[in-house]
Amino acid sequence: MAADLPCDDAGVCMVCGVAAPSEVDLLRCSTCATPWHSPCLSNPPALSEAAIWSCPDCSGDPVAPAAPAAGGELVAAVRAIEADTTLSDAEKARRRQNILAGRSAASAPDDDVDDSAEDDVLNIFGRSFSCAFCMKLLDRPVTLLP
Repeated sequence: MAADLPCDDAGVCMVCGVAAPSEVDLLRCSTCATPWHSPCLSNPPALSEAAIWSCPDCSGDPVAPAAPAAGGELVAAVRAIEADTTLSDAEKARRRQNILAGRSAASAPDDDVDDSAEDDVLNIFGRSFSCAFCMKLLDRPVTLLP
């Protein structure tokens, strides 16, 4: 089954596309009051629990990963990173950026390497740099001499 999705603001189920489901099939979250189409939920609550039901977004319960949609290797790689529970959020973000930038994990720069020399402004502009705008400010001239 597809991922659990609520009804949109027009009342259309975002999973099956039914416009304005009947009140019997409509389930509202007790926390955020978002409407959900109960037949499309992967784990619908029992009728006795419907009044106190919390949606998957509010409950914090781990949701089963959705089936991969068509989108190629890029989407599959990003979803594999998101599904890896051993990675921190920062590490997931770094790996996603590497994939989107076209770098593989093998060619990604290590965190241990100090790349400040590559980003040094003086290396880009050369050793002698004089700002034409700052030189006209007599109280703060900026020059870099070797």
